[in-house]
Amino acid sequence: MKRILFVINDFVSGGAETQLFYLLDHLKNFKEYEITIMHLGVINPKFFETKINLLKDIEIIEFDNFRVSKTITSFLLSYFKLYKILKNKKFDVIIPYHRNTSIIFSFINFFLGKKCFFQERGGEINLVSPPNFIMKKLLILSNPIFIANNKSSAKLLANKFNIKLSQINVIYNGISDCVFNFNTIEIKENYRIKHSKLVLTFVANYYPEKNHLQLIEALILLNKKEQFNGVLLLVGNDPEGLKINQLKSFVKQNFIEDKVLFLENVYDVKPILSITDIGLFASKSEGLANSLIEYIQFSIPSIVSRIPVFEEVLGEDYPYFFNISETESLVLLLEEMFENSNRKQVGIEFNKNHYYKFKLENMLNKFKSLIDEN
Repeated sequence: MKRILFVINDFVSGGAETQLFYLLDHLKNFKEYEITIMHLGVINPKFFETKINLLKDIEIIEFDNFRVSKTITSFLLSYFKLYKILKNKKFDVIIPYHRNTSIIFSFINFFLGKKCFFQERGGEINLVSPPNFIMKKLLILSNPIFIANNKSSAKLLANKFNIKLSQINVIYNGISDCVFNFNTIEIKENYRIKHSKLVLTFVANYYPEKNHLQLIEALILLNKKEQFNGVLLLVGNDPEGLKINQLKSFVKQNFIEDKVLFLENVYDVKPILSITDIGLFASKSEGLANSLIEYIQFSIPSIVSRIPVFEEVLGEDYPYFFNISETESLVLLLEEMFENSNRKQVGIEFNKNHYYKFKLENMLNKFKSLIDEN
């Protein structure tokens, strides 16, 4: 029996959590595995409730010591307490699911000597403090299994730790292959969206690198030209509760409240995607965004920011990239998409050319292979 510990930083509805629960749901069916979850961060109770059935037979260890540490001494003591828990529990495989938890556990694993994964799921903008020299050295000596969810992140990881690119396993995020049948008329009515209106959707939590403001600025320019008869749906949570209020205020100041709808605490975006005419992605930095894969799944024609990971997913010649520094280029692409009566075909081609790379079974099989490998 292999004892596997999954480590999650926060119980929030993000891409990393989505992928972890896909993996968890798959692996718990194998009798040769005993699964435990360690939770280091903040629980979003509404999101947690959506996972209760999945988690009901799984041990969850709460370890909040790092978050409440006020001094260097208490922070170091947290490492020691965590080490004792891991030593006593005798896990065979440790799978942290965020960059910062990977740093913590790979460092501790130098002393444990277990099979430990190090995952890089983020983009070019690294919002986590880098490990110091000693931690970095011990982390490399612990010989972790390096995983990145895209080639761009793998390059960042290789440069950061001065390791060969060939040492990193690139495992694309996976998505379940389902047939969807939604009542789109009813969904629009629920959100008070007129059936004649064009629906634009951006799915992203309100982190600085997601760049929501540029989308709204583009909408203001279109509104001044009287070229947008639709609504922009901004779907995502605001962990700190500040960004969304700033954006709402900006929308109100520019008199476009009827054109922007903020949808918070939505844990199943599929019904919203079923009514979406155009998908948007404005991020300055990303890992492999789940939302982009879902746009592909739903054959939604999409306009996305030109950043390395999106070029990797869509190809450098994808015709609907815009430059982050140029809001006007976003406006021009939106105008072009509005006028394209055949835009749905763009989404269908989008699906045909790229969806196969993100089959859930690909991700599950690769993770299981690394877990089982001696």
